[in-house]
Amino acid sequence: MAACLLGPLASMGAGLAGCTGMQLTSCAISSLCSFACAAVGRTVGGNGTKATQVSRTARVTYLGLFLVTTMIAGIFRDVVPEQLGKIEWLSKNLSCPPDRDSPTCVARAFVLRMCCAHVAFHMVLAFACIGADDLENPRSVFHTGAWGVKTLVWGLAHLSTLFMPSTFFLDFGWLALACGVLFLMVQIILFIDWVFAWNESWIDKDGTNNVTGPWHLALGGVSLVGFTTALTLSGFLYTWFGHSTGDMSADCGMYIFFITLNLIMFLFLTGMSFKATEWMPSTGLMPSAMVSLFMTFKLTAGLYAQNQCNVIAQGPSLYKGPPGVVSAISIGIAVVLAAYNSVWISGSMEATANREKAVLPTLRKESASPAPATTEAGAAPAAAGPGAG
Repeated sequence: MAACLLGPLASMGAGLAGCTGMQLTSCAISSLCSFACAAVGRTVGGNGTKATQVSRTARVTYLGLFLVTTMIAGIFRDVVPEQLGKIEWLSKNLSCPPDRDSPTCVARAFVLRMCCAHVAFHMVLAFACIGADDLENPRSVFHTGAWGVKTLVWGLAHLSTLFMPSTFFLDFGWLALACGVLFLMVQIILFIDWVFAWNESWIDKDGTNNVTGPWHLALGGVSLVGFTTALTLSGFLYTWFGHSTGDMSADCGMYIFFITLNLIMFLFLTGMSFKATEWMPSTGLMPSAMVSLFMTFKLTAGLYAQNQCNVIAQGPSLYKGPPGVVSAISIGIAVVLAAYNSVWISGSMEATANREKAVLPTLRKESASPAPATTEAGAAPAAAGPGAG
């Protein structure tokens, strides 16, 4: 059930977390496609039963649907509302209420429409998987198949949002924001789990005590690159978001606070890494370096999305592309991490199912075998006892 649920829930969470990040350029979408396809290529391949292969292919297909939703919301967020607004019977639904109207309201509501439809689609799939304990369950089979029906439902769900008022989706934006924060926490947990598995894998190749081995040196190099990149990026964040960009009334103190807090946590994790090696030699600096880099990257993605105190947003149009790329990569990392964890869970389910199939014939054989001789011998006197008396 976990593997069946995690696929739609991961995509649903990414949809909620990425409602703002969906406002991307086509270049950003291409970058995300290349990154995601390379990262999940190992997910589709590898050994496993036919059911496992189908399950892994399903994850990539769901990722493809997510990318299509992102493309629709990103490329057409400005064009589609304007064109559809010319249709009289649709313009009433697409327009924003007077008290919430703004130059970007219609485009923002359109993005939230796509998010809401995407989330609703995967929420239904997630609830349908409750109680599906193995990959051969009919609901699990439906989850990984019936793509014609599901694609039709997916398309109708997105189309139906055009007939609903914008007020509903603007209110949905607050739910998307709250769930996005929760999904960010899930990303951090998945990322930490993946980094520790990576670290232990390389240490095991050399041995815990062989600190001069090639894999230990490689871990040191990765740690150095991670620390250097995180520190350098933190310095740029102070430059890009640490002062006003023309509006003297703008207060950039909150941005400076979060940048500083991230830097303090960065140094704290580094110090804890030195302490942790005393009682767990398989740890090291690499996990803290990668987590620090990941958090700095997520902070960069969040600050990029703000117009206030944003030097890049106020600069030439040539420099406005990186925010979309950063948001695209951020969403891609979230989905790939969830897919990685889902593969691990489905692998555990498959191994458990194989063990059960191997044990079941043995149990049946034992239950069908005659009783042991000692039991029969012991039963004979008991049966003969009354006769003897």
